[in-house]
Amino acid sequence: DYMPDTPSRTEFYKRLVSSHPLGQVDTCVEEIAARFGQPPIALNNFATLTQIKILARAAGVSKIKTHPHSELTDMMFHSDDSFEKVRAMPYPAGFSLEIVYLKDRLRFIHEGVRPGRIVEQIFDFLKDMAGDEDDVEDY
Repeated sequence: DYMPDTPSRTEFYKRLVSSHPLGQVDTCVEEIAARFGQPPIALNNFATLTQIKILARAAGVSKIKTHPHSELTDMMFHSDDSFEKVRAMPYPAGFSLEIVYLKDRLRFIHEGVRPGRIVEQIFDFLKDMAGDEDDVEDY
């Protein structure tokens, strides 16, 4: 077991999920690695998911849904203003996901794209949407 000490594991996971500044997630993972060694992939994935949630909130995204057994991911927004801001953004350079602008959401089509790359590209897209790192920290 990576973190055999249950109280420590609980403390670190609580810190991860309650992190607000984007960099705080990385700091927490670094502390875990310093104490317990190289983190397993599951912990790194959990940290990335936490960062995606932080970015999504800062960008006005209310929900990200990947459709099971398909190659589609939808991104819904809290308000029309947030959605319009995204529609006005230039198409990301080097982006391998197709973006379809539906009436009430964005749809990413990721046919033939490996799962890790999908997560990276959605993360980068959200980071562009959220804007300046300082804005992300103060959402």
